Amino acid sequence: MIVAGAGEPRAGRLADAIDPSDLMQALYADNPDPILIVGADGRVRSANAAARCLFATESLTARPLEHFVISPDEKSDSVRLLRPNGSSAVCRHRRHALADGASLYVFRDVESGTSPFDLRSAHIVWAALQAITEGVAIYDEQEKLLAFNEAYERLCEIAGLTPRPGLSVRELIGDWLHLGGAPAGVDEAMIEIIIDRYMQEFREPTLRTRIMPFGDGRWMRVENIRTPSGAVVGIRADVTELREAEIALERQRFECKTLIEHIPDFLLRFAPDGTITFVNENFTRFRGSSAEAYLGHRVQEFLKGGEDDPLWLALTALTPTQPITRYEDRMKSINGEEIWIFWSSIAAFEDDHLLEYVAIGRDISMLKEQQQRIEEQARELKRKNDALNQFTGTVSHDLKAPLRHVSMFSEMMCEDIQRGEYASAPVYADHLRQAVRRMRKMIDSLLDYARVADAIVTPERLNLRQPVEEALINLASPIADAEAVIEIGELPDVIGDQALLARLCQNIIGNAVKYRRQDAAPYIRIRSGTGTKDMVQILFEDNGIGIEPRYAQKIFEVFQRLHRDESVYPGTGIGLALAQRVAESHRGTIELDTDYQGGTCFVLTLPALKTPVRQERTAGAQA
Repeated sequence: MIVAGAGEPRAGRLADAIDPSDLMQALYADNPDPILIVGADGRVRSANAAARCLFATESLTARPLEHFVISPDEKSDSVRLLRPNGSSAVCRHRRHALADGASLYVFRDVESGTSPFDLRSAHIVWAALQAITEGVAIYDEQEKLLAFNEAYERLCEIAGLTPRPGLSVRELIGDWLHLGGAPAGVDEAMIEIIIDRYMQEFREPTLRTRIMPFGDGRWMRVENIRTPSGAVVGIRADVTELREAEIALERQRFECKTLIEHIPDFLLRFAPDGTITFVNENFTRFRGSSAEAYLGHRVQEFLKGGEDDPLWLALTALTPTQPITRYEDRMKSINGEEIWIFWSSIAAFEDDHLLEYVAIGRDISMLKEQQQRIEEQARELKRKNDALNQFTGTVSHDLKAPLRHVSMFSEMMCEDIQRGEYASAPVYADHLRQAVRRMRKMIDSLLDYARVADAIVTPERLNLRQPVEEALINLASPIADAEAVIEIGELPDVIGDQALLARLCQNIIGNAVKYRRQDAAPYIRIRSGTGTKDMVQILFEDNGIGIEPRYAQKIFEVFQRLHRDESVYPGTGIGLALAQRVAESHRGTIELDTDYQGGTCFVLTLPALKTPVRQERTAGAQA
């Protein structure tokens, strides 16, 4: 549009090449030679200060030129000027044609002896004005269009306007608004209000510009400059490409800001000395604080080691050839939740000059959990492979022993029968029955072990008193027969499978009852041991015959018996192997305390449960 107001600082090609206000000041207002602009009707439209001084009058506007300028000959460049006071002067003049029949006259008083003025200079300046790409228009004291260059005319055509000398600014603004410059849906009353606002800005121009839309989605930079004579010089420039670039840049900035604020990662920026200049919303929300708690502070304040922290030392060691460092760290949220963060810290360089650091943190807690599960599965697979190897050894050795007995006594029986000797047949048959019975027990034990080894752990919150009491109920008969005394202390909370843990306790307590001293009743104490923050200990202590430390590992192998006489200590030697398998399935361990005196002590270690489980006593807690 063709009006001006407050806005952005003036910029553009014209400002780089020639200042329009200086140009018009030198060309017209401050020119030492008298200048008149005369319309096609022969009346003066504007006069500069030198012209008013030459004619000795304050105003020449609207007066016919022929009343005070007499030319003896149209081909002559000399004229006689008639002043209001009756005096006259002979001058030389140069005429330049303007748009719509208007003319620009430049005079030189030849009688006053003023310095000569080369009339070609005005023509050169005006030609330069026509050549520039910015539109230039001159409005007289009556706010009417006096003169304009071709660039201004082209800009008006884009807006659908036809500029002509004598057209008032108000008419020009009104035409523009009615041709589509007004916002959609405004009525005539609102258009008048808009015109009044633009007129006020035109009458009170500043040195700042307005960027505004005009014609077919294009943008124009508008600037008005008032000269000392009261005329207004309007500068108009098509800045559509610049404006579109600014809009695109602003959109990119907005999208970038939106992305930074809403990405799930943490993002921090800090200066070369460590001063934090930016933290995104996700980081402050995780920490339960505001950005102000970090901005302006040095990142070293939040590192455990300060200036000597390994992270800060790693950052300061970055170079243009190696500008990235990566590391993993654990952080605690405002809720106390601890998560794993994978940090990528980047040093931004310009040539060899360090500009800033950018740190990006990503939550990898889920990945860590997956890694832990994979490690646990690998350990579980190893345990199963070990169990398979034990089965293989058992099949190749322990299970073959009864078969050898069956084969041997069968052959001996056949030989006696062939010789007609039958006296030894009952003895051989009894040995065969014992061998088969032993094999059946071993097979049943192996099946039992296999079922427990492959059982799916069904975890639940429980107190260890519950599986202990369940084991005591299952062992009620042998405990009563041995007159055993069971003492149960305070036991910790765990997450586990109650049925499997009950089987573990049953095997440990059953062994304590079985391997008792002949001179004393069994005394078994079950209590908590000295655990850690993450693991709890349960001690199974008895006053039995004990186990030599050298067998501390061997007793947990399948079918490993320290006492071969089954008439005194019956069993297959699989109970402790099964107990170990249950402990391992709960990510725990079971060991023999080799320092314990006066009997046997087994130490069961299991992961702890942070939140206590309410204990409820049941019948059979003590026998």
